[in-house]
Amino acid sequence: RARELHPHDRYRVARALEIWYATGEAPSRYKPQYSPSFHTLIIVVDPPDDVLRARMHERTRTMLPGWIVEVQKIIGTPWEAFVRKKGFIGYAEIIDWLATDQSKSSVEMLVETIVRQTWQYIRRQRIFWKKLQRNLTKNRNNSPFQCTIVVCRAATEPTASAIVDRIAYDLRNIAKRNAA
Repeated sequence: RARELHPHDRYRVARALEIWYATGEAPSRYKPQYSPSFHTLIIVVDPPDDVLRARMHERTRTMLPGWIVEVQKIIGTPWEAFVRKKGFIGYAEIIDWLATDQSKSSVEMLVETIVRQTWQYIRRQRIFWKKLQRNLTKNRNNSPFQCTIVVCRAATEPTASAIVDRIAYDLRNIAKRNAA
């Protein structure tokens, strides 16, 4: 596992050391197994980038006033150190913003910072799903059960019926591939 980690990936290196010191075993022993114990269908709703970015901006601006009130309540408590340590998106930035000028232009910078961090998180999630799908495909013969991941990338606001229609379409294609 050490060869897989970048030396500057402090979080994963620290986590690996925690596992080593706590158990005395190599962290690679705890690596996830990609062998489902039952038939599984995972549905990932992943709208196009432009739709996601617009929603992130709108959601961040809508949430910000209440979020600021929430953050004000944790400043100076043990929760402040906790949210900083965990790296929750937006919290440290709002804490720092509250300690500065709080001008209207700095609010826009705060929103942009939170949106950028959210986008980085979305990218990591997409990588996770692709890697999981690759590992499930690679280990398909190790299990009598099948796990299928269906990614729905609706171009517009997806309705429940649109998502169900897309899933049915994808499942028919999966069934055809498996029958072949």
